[in-house]
Amino acid sequence: MNTETTASVATKPRPRWPGYLLGLYAVAVGAVSLASLEVYPQGWAVATRPLLAVIGLAGGLLLLCGDPWWKALLTIWSLAQAAVIIVDPSGELTRQPFYRFTLLQSSATTTGGLVTELRGYGVNAVGLVLAVLIQWIRVRRWYPDVPSAPWQYLLLRLVRLGFAGVCCLAAAWFGWHWGPLYAEKDRLAVLDSPLPGAEAYIADRKLGRTPLVITHQRLVEWGLSRPEGAAKGQLVRNSLENGFLLSGNRSSTNVLLRPPAWCARAFESFQSEWGPRGLILNDTWGDGRRARFMGCRHPGWLLSLPEGLPQSVAAGKSFPFVARLRHNPPDPRATGPASPTTGPKAEILVTFLQGSHVFSRRVSVPDAWRSAPVGGDLRATLEAAAPERPGRYEVRLSFAVYADAAGVKRVDTGRARTYGFIEIK
Repeated sequence: MNTETTASVATKPRPRWPGYLLGLYAVAVGAVSLASLEVYPQGWAVATRPLLAVIGLAGGLLLLCGDPWWKALLTIWSLAQAAVIIVDPSGELTRQPFYRFTLLQSSATTTGGLVTELRGYGVNAVGLVLAVLIQWIRVRRWYPDVPSAPWQYLLLRLVRLGFAGVCCLAAAWFGWHWGPLYAEKDRLAVLDSPLPGAEAYIADRKLGRTPLVITHQRLVEWGLSRPEGAAKGQLVRNSLENGFLLSGNRSSTNVLLRPPAWCARAFESFQSEWGPRGLILNDTWGDGRRARFMGCRHPGWLLSLPEGLPQSVAAGKSFPFVARLRHNPPDPRATGPASPTTGPKAEILVTFLQGSHVFSRRVSVPDAWRSAPVGGDLRATLEAAAPERPGRYEVRLSFAVYADAAGVKRVDTGRARTYGFIEIK
């Protein structure tokens, strides 16, 4: 009697449904993470979050197919989520959907309503629960067995090959991104960007993609240094805040940047003589500069000209243009009291630049623009008077909100940017 009972218990099939549920969860979370990837704010999370999602996606597929590789992949996937690490404004390096974390320490620096520096660490409760659950399923062996059908083996090989390929690409990207910084022993400065492959230009000449290592030899090639002179290279913000001023031992010039094509629509731009370039917010980074592009969700007022500017205008005559104003919400991570964003007076400052000649105009805007609520998106057709002096002008616009009716104290953090060029005849 006892022998029969023991044999019956020994042959009782193991439940497989916990493993199937875990595999489906990992696949779903990985797919949602990849589909919801954001590039603003920029930072290391742009690279680490999709890599973690791929690990979870591959581990879930292998678990559903019965491949033993799932044990290592999902263990790494869960433990990586358990520790919350924040190194820049892009937030948690390993954030996934359905996470619940507690910050044990954090520090933020806010400039103009935007968090420019963010550090912190904490614990993700969901990651801890997943780590315990995965080990419990492993010990109990509540997961699918190794498959025996040929098509299942083929599927496993494809999943393994795809995962290995993604890991190789990730390793190659990190090597491509960081390798030149250490390979160039005679580097003078480094121009980098959190977005891989941002393009750097002098006028219409493309210098390369970030990270761009600046050496004496390259400054000679770009005409900024003499070969026989001492090695000298300096990279600072230019006065217009559109790019950087690069100096050698011979001369200086402006370096402008453009976001990579795959994410250019997520960022604001200005119009240069050689095409659109990105608006940047920089911070010091070692011996160089790290260019963060201004996103379309940048806090505060964002002015744009959907239909552009006319190509030519008669001297002294007024010309119409369509302006669009968006009032984006403040950065939710910003600390301290929020700065006022509305006031009794608002206007658009139009500046015409031609060499050393500068002509300014103040353009009145509708009353609704000075008190537009957060999230507001307004359009209006406005008019500005052209300069009396003929010639080709660069046109810069800035939206201004004032705390007083006299228009003295500005309360907005908007910046001027070039919107186009006009020929005054």
